[in-house]
Amino acid sequence: MTNPNHTDTSRSGDLVERLRSVDISWSETGEWCAEAADLIEALEAEVKRLRKLTCATWFYMPDEGDRCWFSPHEVIDEMYDPEPGNHVFEVECATSLPSIWCAVRVTDDPDADERFTFTEHDTEAEACAALGEKQ
Repeated sequence: MTNPNHTDTSRSGDLVERLRSVDISWSETGEWCAEAADLIEALEAEVKRLRKLTCATWFYMPDEGDRCWFSPHEVIDEMYDPEPGNHVFEVECATSLPSIWCAVRVTDDPDADERFTFTEHDTEAEACAALGEKQ
């Protein structure tokens, strides 16, 4: 999982779709498939609810807890102010959640819509790998 507040449901959505496509009229297996699909959907809803309870609302640069921001994007932009190129930055959360490691690509193209883009990762190694770098 890349972002602690994001759940990739594409794989489970495919599974639910396949389970629901089993014909329940001809066997007990079809009923089990329908029950399994219901359970998967219920569990995904519960995960989504629980994630909201642990969602960080303040973010900051390590050792700069007195200067909080509303998003990792703001921390990168305002605190790190990165030069063009690829970077890995740690952004801490003002909750008991672990730090977010951001793989950041900064452009020097003045016509670009965004000065930088980034992805969130659980570890520094994952962020480096996302940039194609060895740690």
